[in-house]
Amino acid sequence: GTKWIVEGQTGMVEIKADQVSIKHTVQIYNCVGATIVIDGKCNTIAIDKCKKTQVVFGEVVAGCEIINCQSVKVQCKTKAPTISIDKTDGCTVYLGRETMHETKIVASKSSEMNLSCPGATDDDAWVEKVIPEQFVHQYKTDGTVSVDVSDLYS
Repeated sequence: GTKWIVEGQTGMVEIKADQVSIKHTVQIYNCVGATIVIDGKCNTIAIDKCKKTQVVFGEVVAGCEIINCQSVKVQCKTKAPTISIDKTDGCTVYLGRETMHETKIVASKSSEMNLSCPGATDDDAWVEKVIPEQFVHQYKTDGTVSVDVSDLYS
């Protein structure tokens, strides 16, 4: 497939719907204070080593990866099967009504993560939830390991 590489940007970058297809990968690298808007549908979005950057996209077929970032905001307007957050400090994921119950968020080695979704109706405020970063593991008598979210989040 084709790769879009958005590197070292500090302002607004827009990739229009007629410029991107489901065979395209968008790689966003080393941007600071940028806003990247990807209209239309692409295969994968990778956001790497960005700071204070916002990424807004319509639909992604495979998923969106956020790696080695600080203080980023990612908004999915229509669909994303998976959003992965790895080695990132400060990340807010905004999911539209169409995808908020479908998208899986996989997080590792990250902190200060939040998920924001629309309220019950379009007139209600968006609801923000913390993505837990602390878990309690316990070895069970049947040989399995249980995993629960820490009481810190209840």
